[in-house]
Amino acid sequence: MLEVKDLTVHYGPKPALKNINLTVHEGEFVCLIGSNGAGKTTLLRSIMGLKGINSGEVYFFSKRIHTLPTERTAKLGLTLVPEERGLFPDMRVRENLVLAKVDVTGSELNRVFDIFPALKKKSHMKAGSLSGGEQQMLAVARAILSKPKLLLLDEPSLGLAPLIVDALFEVITMLHKQEGLTILLVEQNAHRAMEVSETTYVMENGRITTSGLSSELLDDPRIQSAYLGI
Repeated sequence: MLEVKDLTVHYGPKPALKNINLTVHEGEFVCLIGSNGAGKTTLLRSIMGLKGINSGEVYFFSKRIHTLPTERTAKLGLTLVPEERGLFPDMRVRENLVLAKVDVTGSELNRVFDIFPALKKKSHMKAGSLSGGEQQMLAVARAILSKPKLLLLDEPSLGLAPLIVDALFEVITMLHKQEGLTILLVEQNAHRAMEVSETTYVMENGRITTSGLSSELLDDPRIQSAYLGI
């Protein structure tokens, strides 16, 4: 579904990504882990066309997308939930949701309200008045409404209470296992991400240094020491 080939991205003269190669197959759940500043967010932004690339290529269903503007990439079925969530704080919850799709139906709204009951109760409140966990739920709910073929999640658990993280990961896992949604997850909580994903890529200093089955890398002493606190 997604293929990143030899991708290099600079911020000024300094390379942020160096010859990145990454593949996501249709129906797969892939996670990308690494320390702060490793380049994970830059990779997601580059895939979406939000950050220009210096060299390399990005393909989505064999279509070159690295030269497309972000809005065209999104129309192909890629949806990003950014780290900062990208909500409109002065708009109501329901208004934020309907922005995901021009012809959103009542049944589609009810579906995301069934997934996130807290949002239904606060559908007429401004998004900026929600708690951090509720705002993250809203960002994911809006992404679901856009009916993505590939969902990109950037640090969805960042700053959230453990109970909220549990609920959020239950939803993400359900979307993958029950609905077959393809997911690329960037996550600081490496252990949690590797538990729910099938494939893991490890990024260090702008490079992919390790990749493999998540179940196997969970038992890798190097990964345990560097990222799992074991």
